[in-house]
Amino acid sequence: MQVFVRPRAYPPAFKEFFASHQVDLGHEPEMISAIESEWYGIMVTDGRRAFAHAVAPKPIPGTPWYDVGPFMGYEGFLTTSSEQSFLAEALSAYSEACKSLRIVAELIRFNPVLKNHVPYLDRDELDVVAAKSIVVVSCERDEQRQIDHFSTSCRRSVRQGLRKLQARLLDKSSEMDLFRQLYERSLERLGAAPHWRFDDRFYSSVAACPAFKIQSVWSGDKLAAAGLIGAHPTAWHCLLLGTADDRPRWVVPRLIYETARRAAEAGCRNLILGGGVTASPDDSLLQFKVRFASKLTTFFIGKMQHDKVEFARLSEQAISARPDIAESGYFLKHRLVSQLNAVRQHTQEHSQ
Repeated sequence: MQVFVRPRAYPPAFKEFFASHQVDLGHEPEMISAIESEWYGIMVTDGRRAFAHAVAPKPIPGTPWYDVGPFMGYEGFLTTSSEQSFLAEALSAYSEACKSLRIVAELIRFNPVLKNHVPYLDRDELDVVAAKSIVVVSCERDEQRQIDHFSTSCRRSVRQGLRKLQARLLDKSSEMDLFRQLYERSLERLGAAPHWRFDDRFYSSVAACPAFKIQSVWSGDKLAAAGLIGAHPTAWHCLLLGTADDRPRWVVPRLIYETARRAAEAGCRNLILGGGVTASPDDSLLQFKVRFASKLTTFFIGKMQHDKVEFARLSEQAISARPDIAESGYFLKHRLVSQLNAVRQHTQEHSQ
């Protein structure tokens, strides 16, 4: 058995084991590099069997340790074998590699199209649980077949949008600022958390990465909505969305319809919209998204501790600082304390 740890890359043999239809956007090095400035590709091989995952360690404030959360989108472990003896050895070697990077624990978002959570459902090394329902739109080349997937009220909105609005891809080399300004205005309007804001490096990386597209919808000469789309043969992903304050109500349905049609034209049958803000089936955002699909899809997360002693200590410290999170199902509880401090700092800076 061999273990490889590479900064900002997978080992060269990665593509020998995993073809494009066996991975998704969140596994592609160019996409990860656009989102994360520092990350590692970890791969374990044993003959023709392989296990792979990418991690971007995040420092835990006030400690020498790191944790790992998901990238943008859905990733999860990759493996060429579901043989339990191999998975046991691979997960052990993977965890040791993470410990060598001083990673205490990680939260994994498995891919709802690849269903790559299945081999790990009964393993002791990590806890795999259903996270929440999300929406995956079926993409069709034919206009009517596409519209038929939508709810009755959504069909009316799409038809209104087709009549009254215009749609096109933005030119990322010259029109990135149009998207950024619209998106950041939307964040201000919604009072979004600071982690939804991105720096100059992010936008420059997105502009340079061919895996990203920006679908726009216009009302006359005014930009009404724009969405950052991640394109991959396995699935297209609606990642970020910005809308104008006075947008017509059929703007977002037109944008989603247009994106689904573009995905179909590229040979992809899945457009992942994601879920709601919460896991509640009554979440208003989820209820809006479900109008574009005939059924909901469940996506799974994995909770894995690489250093159980340090993880327990960090969790105890977090609960001591915030007793209200003691019963929370949130895995990386120490992040709740860091996020609260970041929100307080952001609020103070904007009130001065």
